[in-house]
Amino acid sequence: MKAPFYRVKVYRLNNEGKWDDRGTGHINVQYLESSDAVGIVVISEGHDANPLLVHGIHEKEIYHRQGEDTIITWNDADLGTELAISFEDTAGCDYIWSQISVVQQGYVNGERRPEKRQRGGPAVDEYESQLIPGMQGQGQQDGAAYGGASGIGASAISELPAPEMGNLEAIAKLMSEVSAFQRDRYVALLLRDRYLERLLCNFQQCEDLEDLPSLHNLFRIVKNTFLLNDTNLMEILFSEEHVTGVLGILEYDPDLPAKQNHREFLSQKVVFKEVVPIENQELRLRIHQTYRIGYVKDVILPRVLDDGTAGQLQSLMLFNFVEVITRIHQDPHYLDEYFRRFLSWDPSEPDWLDYLKFLQELCSHSRHLHPPQRARLLSKLARLGLFDIVTVAFKQDRAELRLSAADILISTLNHDAAMLRNFLAAQENHVLFTQIIDFIVNGDPSGVQTQLLDAMRVLLEVDTIDPNSQDRDAFLDLFYDQYVGKLVAAMGPAGKEAPKVGHVASEQAWLLSAVLDLLCFCVANHGYRIKYYILRNNVVEKVLRLTTRKEASLNLGAIRFFRTCLGVKDDFYNRYIMKHNLFEPILNLFISNGQRYNLINSAILELFVFILNNQIRNLIKHVIENYGEKIADITYVSTFQDMRNRYEALVDQERQQAGRPSAGRDQGRRPDGSEPAANAPAWAARRKRDARELDRDEENYFSTDDDDNDDASHGGNQENAPPAQTLEPSSDKANSGTGVTVVSDKGVVANGASTGSEVLGGLVDYGSDEDEKEASEANAQPARVDSREGILKDTSVPADKPQLNKGSANEKLANRIGGTVPEGHDVMSAATTDKEVAALT
Repeated sequence: MKAPFYRVKVYRLNNEGKWDDRGTGHINVQYLESSDAVGIVVISEGHDANPLLVHGIHEKEIYHRQGEDTIITWNDADLGTELAISFEDTAGCDYIWSQISVVQQGYVNGERRPEKRQRGGPAVDEYESQLIPGMQGQGQQDGAAYGGASGIGASAISELPAPEMGNLEAIAKLMSEVSAFQRDRYVALLLRDRYLERLLCNFQQCEDLEDLPSLHNLFRIVKNTFLLNDTNLMEILFSEEHVTGVLGILEYDPDLPAKQNHREFLSQKVVFKEVVPIENQELRLRIHQTYRIGYVKDVILPRVLDDGTAGQLQSLMLFNFVEVITRIHQDPHYLDEYFRRFLSWDPSEPDWLDYLKFLQELCSHSRHLHPPQRARLLSKLARLGLFDIVTVAFKQDRAELRLSAADILISTLNHDAAMLRNFLAAQENHVLFTQIIDFIVNGDPSGVQTQLLDAMRVLLEVDTIDPNSQDRDAFLDLFYDQYVGKLVAAMGPAGKEAPKVGHVASEQAWLLSAVLDLLCFCVANHGYRIKYYILRNNVVEKVLRLTTRKEASLNLGAIRFFRTCLGVKDDFYNRYIMKHNLFEPILNLFISNGQRYNLINSAILELFVFILNNQIRNLIKHVIENYGEKIADITYVSTFQDMRNRYEALVDQERQQAGRPSAGRDQGRRPDGSEPAANAPAWAARRKRDARELDRDEENYFSTDDDDNDDASHGGNQENAPPAQTLEPSSDKANSGTGVTVVSDKGVVANGASTGSEVLGGLVDYGSDEDEKEASEANAQPARVDSREGILKDTSVPADKPQLNKGSANEKLANRIGGTVPEGHDVMSAATTDKEVAALT
């Protein structure tokens, strides 16, 4: 029974959400031998009869009918997109839909291949050749015509022609027409009965006869054998027995005007060097095979290999690398003998480079090993003297030696930076560390600076260092004690002798930019070490000298470093910047740049936006108060105006805080004179401290009631006078220099300067709870502010009562400090400074 064929169009949904027309062809459902499943097959209606679609029917309900029941769509998981089949009529869509349903029902019933219940059944496509144009005369094999293993696209073949010279043209034609769905079938045929090996044996005869057409056919056969992308076939092609013949065949490329000489090159010009003789013959052959695979991939066939085949060849090389390195590592004597010879040789000898190249490749290819194996190998190399050899190589003048040594360092750092970090810290005189820094700062014609800068960044990455490790502190201390100064010295002097404007060579500019990046990395990651070094050595000033350079890269590097210092949000940096007016070179660069919207303009504006958004008050005040005139005319952006508005708001806020009668002893008390719970512990601690400090006479004095004070007002004992009520300074640092004079109705009593209350606190006893209760019963009136005079009046003491005089206070202060008060120092006078009083107490 012939299965019907229906004409359809195949569509595929692209990344833009549109349907791409993949072509028109004939559809049927048939068994796919390659995938051992039933699938939908669409063959192009052209003479080439190429497959447009091969899709294995899924057991899940992923298919949908749309339109007027003439379209079937589904989401293909393998392709990761939507596919659609559009039928000419409903009958074709009904038929294919029913076939899909039959196959899915077979999966539900547990049948492995329901389509093979009987030949010619509804789910079996006999696919006779006369039904498709251009396919007449092609036979059927195993119930799946046209397509070998997959049953589509070409005539099914059970055997290839005999591997003889007379059949080379036919074999080459068949091999050139293999589709992706036929590869498995052809691989099986080439491996059967050593077919490929017998085919390669024809090369010598063809070359002896100088049969050029046959040699060209052999080239096509071998090329398409590579494109089958099978590991077993490649093992045969690169085997020691056949590789010479394969290379000879590849010399006769019909697309090239002349014959190539690959065999001559590999046998005469390529020399295999052994730094230490390899006794294992199998290992030697594996090394040779690896080189030949790379030669074919990169030299002979790079223009014809697809990505899959090139990846397969690379995988073969990788597996060989792993095997070679593993065997070398497992050899109990090889590496020991290698290092013994290496360390005993003079670096000036020509073969010394070969020894270093071998070590470079060994370290580089170790990345293909599993992490435990790689760790054991690199640890053994380090123990045998790996970094000592690198140190010697860096001392040589030959650029290739230095580049190889730098590559070895990078290979070890990519695995474990601690190994190199420990060596640098423990090496005598730190020779290697000094070499690395010198190459970075001074440059080198070999071009190792880039590699060594990357190496230093990895070494200084604190996240990779165990915080509990002593080696961590040892390495960082060594770097900041001896080497960071060399990096900073590259910036030039920070004093006036530094050139105002200059032009450095492009190489030097690149070096300075790289060093700046490294310093930015240290600021962002190293915390206190780099902070104190910067503050002690004026590093920011030296860096900002680069803003006068003509190179934009250096200007941006200086801005980036300055921004990094601000970005850590450390008050140490902020105070340092304000003290040394370090915003000035930044603003000078901004103004000289003009209104050009370039990277310098954007970087500086972002810096000030950062300050504004993070509300760094002291920096906002510093910029406006010191550079307000410079930025007053910059109106094309609102950044500086917003900063000025913020500054004015801060000033108004501080003025309001300075005008409030606060910060005294009574601040925060309840109307009844009691203290809130939150304030009680602090005042209790104050009372406890004062009680310890006062002697018995002072306690008796401050315990005197108001009746005794009445006598003192008429010239009695002044020691019994109550203390004047004082106004303690505001906790706001901005108002610390503002004093409030406290007076009674008789005149000036004390000055409420920033620390005056702390000094007078030793002379004033706030009393015990009983004293406070007695004071409350005395109906003392609270202090009030005289709006006319702008001073605080004390209404709790009668106007006719005198205040504590300065002589009595000086005498008691002398008793407190165990000596005498120097002449001219008046603790009750507003002229006495805070520092002088603090020195006395």
